[in-house]
Amino acid sequence: MNQISRRTVVRALRQAQSMCEPGEQPVLELAFSDRRLVRRDFMKCTNGGYVGLDQGQTAECRFSVDDGPEGLHLHKNQGEGWLRFHLDKVDPLRNDVGHLFADTNAGAGLTVGGLVAALLVETNPWLALGAVVLGTYAGAQTPKRRFRTFTLQSRGFYQELHVVRIQHGTAARSAYA
Repeated sequence: MNQISRRTVVRALRQAQSMCEPGEQPVLELAFSDRRLVRRDFMKCTNGGYVGLDQGQTAECRFSVDDGPEGLHLHKNQGEGWLRFHLDKVDPLRNDVGHLFADTNAGAGLTVGGLVAALLVETNPWLALGAVVLGTYAGAQTPKRRFRTFTLQSRGFYQELHVVRIQHGTAARSAYA
């Protein structure tokens, strides 16, 4: 049986990226009960104190990637039976501010908040500051790229990965569950 390790997930996500349109981010969805998962690779984890965007997960974990600047982000929902992985362009465990601006719309929110603040600064500086903070927070709550869901169907004889696009939420009913 071909096992799915953390390294395999990263390879699969990088492969899936080549099957995405500009502005899309690949998400690898696997059944929580998938027998191919190397559980020890995903047991010790942390979210680093950074709560991710709500995707229906009941828990989440973040892992630094050894061979790149990305961060592997795992969302899990044991009740619905799925695990969803995606690569953040910038690993928030290494660079939290860089992550906010690379992977979310915090920069756009900061800009809008700054423009509103420029109109309010003479009236009430505290209200202007609030506009900047609120704009940045609102932008940070939206991802920069639209999610496109894939699953790891199999591995070939030469260990090549067979990544296929699926409908969001269907991996929990896979043959490997």
